Amino acid sequence: MTSLKKLTILAGISTITSCSFTTTNIEGGAYIVESAASQIPIEGAYLEIQSTTDEGGSYDILATTTTDENGYFYFDEKSPDCFDCWERVDVYSDSTGQILLGSFEFVSASFDNIFSPDIIHVDTFSLEHTIYAVPRMDSLPTGDYSDLSYAVTSFPLASGVASNYSVSGPIQIGDQFAPIELMMTFQTQHWIQYGYGQVARTTILDAQNNEINGGFFLKTPDHYTAQGDTVYLEYRPRD
Repeated sequence: MTSLKKLTILAGISTITSCSFTTTNIEGGAYIVESAASQIPIEGAYLEIQSTTDEGGSYDILATTTTDENGYFYFDEKSPDCFDCWERVDVYSDSTGQILLGSFEFVSASFDNIFSPDIIHVDTFSLEHTIYAVPRMDSLPTGDYSDLSYAVTSFPLASGVASNYSVSGPIQIGDQFAPIELMMTFQTQHWIQYGYGQVARTTILDAQNNEINGGFFLKTPDHYTAQGDTVYLEYRPRD
């Protein structure tokens, strides 16, 4: 009897925070534009950089700045002396602080060196927008998956409506899954640039729900996105 196998896809974003035993330099700037397509700068946006020393329990304002006529901002600060602290930047439409455009975190320049400065890993942020990410099988784990069938459950990276669907039939290289609607917040844009690009986690299960194999669907930081863009997530099996 042929066993039934499943491929489950769970999308999720990981936030890597910086840890330090001493004061950390916070350095970096970027442009803020309406969209990657228009490149219209957001002038006069108000940014607050906040630091936490209690793992996000509370934040204190460390510094503020505004974007210039080109939509550019820059910070050069030092974080408080702490063991486990990180910095979050809130971006408002203007200095009244009434309309929050989004938030992102500074991240270590080198994960191998705890004394490296916290920086921004993108040169341009665009305002929050929705894209469609299509997972596709460009590779498969070693083994015979000719009789593989799958069910897919996907959850957007940020806020949004979860999309659940099931597909039957064999899995083979070149297969594409239904698009996942992703909200490209400032933090998501940043994560794709500095992280490993792991947008969706996958697990291959047999008929008894035992894990056989799995991996990740990756979004490479090859280009910036605009509202309504379609991008492809490439599958990489776990080692």
